[in-house]
Order: sequence, then structure tokens, then C-alpha cells
Amino acid sequence: MGSGSRICVKNLPKHVAEDRLREFFSQKGEITDAKLIRTRDGKSRQYGFVGYRTEQEAEEAIKYFNKSYLDTSRIICEVCRCFFFFETLKCCHN
Repeated sequence: MGSGSRICVKNLPKHVAEDRLREFFSQKGEITDAKLIRTRDGKSRQYGFVGYRTEQEAEEAIKYFNKSYLDTSRIICEVCRCFFFFETLKCCHN
């Protein structure tokens, strides 16, 4: 799994769970991992990461899902450029 096989998803609905994220994004390929970012008290930061088996699947997912809707939230999808995305919570927040 290369670094280009993980995408960053922004503007997620506050209520969305990791299993919903995995289910939604599996429309475009095999999901290897899905992680929602939360505050210390457990509230959603409304962004997360989805890992695909291949970079091609991730690219297709970005093209398909970017600026689409997950429930009522218009989401933004982009290539995650962080190597240690679980430790770097500001990965996609420039």
C-alpha cells in the first residue's frame, strides 16, 4: 500500500461512524482502513482518512467522491500527503 493509496476526507457529517465511512467509500475499491479524527472528548472533527488497496482505487475514489454528498454534507476528498497520518492530526489542514 503506497502513500498515494490513502485519501483525506473533509467536511464529514458530525454523526458519521467509521463503519459508515468504510461502507460508503467501498463503492470504489477495497478499503484497508478508515479513521475518523475526534477531539479528546470524543466529538468529531469532521474529517478522516480512508485507505485503499491501490493508488488507482484511491484516485478513482477522489474523482468520484470529491464535492459529492455523504448524507447532507458536501465532502472534499484529496490525496493524503502525510506519512504518519494517525499521529499527524493536521495532515490535511493547511
